[in-house]
Amino acid sequence: MMEKFLLIALYLGGLALYSFLNRRTNGSNDLRTRLDRWIPFVPEFIFPYFGVYLFVPVAVALLFETPFALPFGAALALGMYLGALAWYFFPARMYQPRILGKSFSERLAARLYRNDPHANGFPSSHVINATITSFYLSSAFPHFAILVWLVGAAIILSTILIKHHRVLDVLGGVLWAAAAIALVHVFIG
Repeated sequence: MMEKFLLIALYLGGLALYSFLNRRTNGSNDLRTRLDRWIPFVPEFIFPYFGVYLFVPVAVALLFETPFALPFGAALALGMYLGALAWYFFPARMYQPRILGKSFSERLAARLYRNDPHANGFPSSHVINATITSFYLSSAFPHFAILVWLVGAAIILSTILIKHHRVLDVLGGVLWAAAAIALVHVFIG
């Protein structure tokens, strides 16, 4: 039981490290691709984007008493710390659109942009967290796997549809998550 709380604390430490590193405004690496220019801004996807802040805690509660709790917590913590290495050594700038509309979703997206100084684009922490969470929830509850992966995919897709991340940020997030899951399975089983 104590190790589960320790892993939650480690994950929260990774989030704090992300927040500290994200205060920088010197994201100098530009990872925009031609594909990014074609992807539209869809402000309604702000809701699945913020959904990660519900998805992960719900998964913690659902997985807490299962055999997946320790590997899930370890993978989340490891994913955040591996991400922090990239955010520190390779700050990737995010270029967000100017929002002219007044809809609720557009105002939420504009607020997100104002509160995020654009330094931690690669890899996307949303993608890391959504991928790891989807993997372990679908492993623990295979009868809900399709639903779980749909939620995870909506969160992942939202990062590029609200123009907060680029395609390479998403690919990097998936790779970072896969690396964290693989390392956890090597060391924890």
